[in-house]
Amino acid sequence: MVEARYFDGRSSRPRTVLLDWQDGLLTLRDTAENTILRQHLLQDMEVAEELGHGPRLLRLPESGLCEIEDRAGLAALLEQAGHRESMVSRGQRNLKLALFAAIALIVIAAAGYRWGVPLAADAVAARLPTGLAEKTGQETLELLDEHWLKPSRLPGARREALRTQFAALQPPPGQAPAWRLHFRASPQVGANAFALPGGDIILTDELVALARDDREIMAVLAHELGHQHYRHGLRNALQGIIVGAAVTAWLGDISTALAGLSSAVLEARYSREFEQEADIYAARMLQHNNLSPEWLATALQRLEQAHASKAEGTPSLLSSHPHTAERIEALKVHR
Repeated sequence: MVEARYFDGRSSRPRTVLLDWQDGLLTLRDTAENTILRQHLLQDMEVAEELGHGPRLLRLPESGLCEIEDRAGLAALLEQAGHRESMVSRGQRNLKLALFAAIALIVIAAAGYRWGVPLAADAVAARLPTGLAEKTGQETLELLDEHWLKPSRLPGARREALRTQFAALQPPPGQAPAWRLHFRASPQVGANAFALPGGDIILTDELVALARDDREIMAVLAHELGHQHYRHGLRNALQGIIVGAAVTAWLGDISTALAGLSSAVLEARYSREFEQEADIYAARMLQHNNLSPEWLATALQRLEQAHASKAEGTPSLLSSHPHTAERIEALKVHR
C-alpha cells in the first residue's frame, strides 16, 4: 500500500488515503475511518508524468486527484497493475538519453538555422507578390527619409547624368531586374548605396563626392542591382522574421511576427554569400559593358576608408559592407 493525499474535487481540504489493488481495481481507503472511498480500473485513470522532485499525480474520474510523495512505492504499485510508463517519462529518468536528446535538439536547431531558414526565406521571397515587395521598399524608404536621409543637394543635371549612365549599362544576359534610382544626402550615413525590396536603389551625395570617377559609381550601382536581382534584402529580412516567428510561436504569440517587415529590412546585414553573389553579378555586368571589375574593387577600398572612423548608430543596411578585403581579393579573378 502507498499513502497519498486525496482531493475529491469538491473541497480543497485533502484526506489521507492508502492506495492498493483489490480485484484489479485501485482502491482508496480512508486512513482515519478505515473505509473504502473509491475504486477504479487502471484505464480509467490518468497517471501524470514525473515533474522534478514534486509529488506524483493520479487523476481520477469525476475530478478526483491523488498526490503521492512516495514515488518509488507508486511505481511499484503501478507495475503490479501492469502499467507501463510513457517513453517520455522513462527518458526523463535516463541521463544518457536526455543528453542525447538535448544534443540532437541543438544539432537540429543549428541545421535549421543554417540551411532550413535560408531555404524557407528563398521560397517565400520567390512567391511574394511584386506589389508587396514594392510596398515594403517604399515603407522602408519612408522610414529612412524620416530618420537618416535628406533630399539630395546634387544639381538636377548631375543626377540625371548619373541615372542616364546607369540606364545605358546592359545587365548580364537574362538578368535584368527592374530598378529605380533615388538620390539622397546624409552626413550621418555617409558615402553609401543600398538596395531596397521592390527595385529601389539609394545613392548618397557623399558617395558621389567620394568617387573620383563615375565608373566607380556605376560599379557600386551594379553591385546594388545584383542585390535586387537576387532579392537579397527581402530574403535577409524574411530570414529574421522566420526565426522570430518560430520563437514567438514556441512562446505562444505569433501575432506580431510579421508586423515589422520594413524594420527588419533596415536591420538586415547581408551575409558573405549575398555580398559575393552581388559582387559576381556586378563584375559580370561591368565586363559585359567593357568595364573592368577593378572599378568595384577601387570603390570598395574608398568606402572602407571612408567608413573606418564612422560612429555606430545607423541601421545595418546602411553600414559599410563587411568583409571588404575578402571581396576585393575575390574580384581579382574577374579582372
